[in-house]
Amino acid sequence: MKKELFFFLILIGFFSCKDRSNIKNLKSEPLNYIELSSFVNDSLPKFITIDKKYFEILDSWESKSIIESTSLIVSKDPKTLPFFFESLKLELDKFEVEKIPYKLKVPQIIGRFRVYKTEVYKINEIALNQNNIKLFKENLISLAISYNALINMINITSKDILEKNTKE
Repeated sequence: MKKELFFFLILIGFFSCKDRSNIKNLKSEPLNYIELSSFVNDSLPKFITIDKKYFEILDSWESKSIIESTSLIVSKDPKTLPFFFESLKLELDKFEVEKIPYKLKVPQIIGRFRVYKTEVYKINEIALNQNNIKLFKENLISLAISYNALINMINITSKDILEKNTKE
């Protein structure tokens, strides 16, 4: 019985030390930052801006500049994008719905802001490497779309507020 156990252990040791060169190498290829830069500049939707006519309504909103900084993606070095998104996420962590100016605290803006914030969080969860570059690009597009929807709703709501104020 002891000989069989000894032989079995040697057999297990032999097979566990066997060359495993046929196992797929899990290291990722280096990321092509030139391709990513060209994607950011050419394939992302154009970022819209808050209309300057409405700055008086938005001046009291501290998070306005944080949100607007998202449009800087196109001017960033692609190698620094993970750091940019991490910084953006940290700033958004401090955001509180209660700090939205009263006139802009409408469901349409709050909802779009939450979608935008979710997109920032999603892109932060992706390691930027060649294995998941496609997912990173898809999330960049989703972030740009949600950002534009938020800014567009801020502009529309601000316009409505100003029109109401001029009628009164």
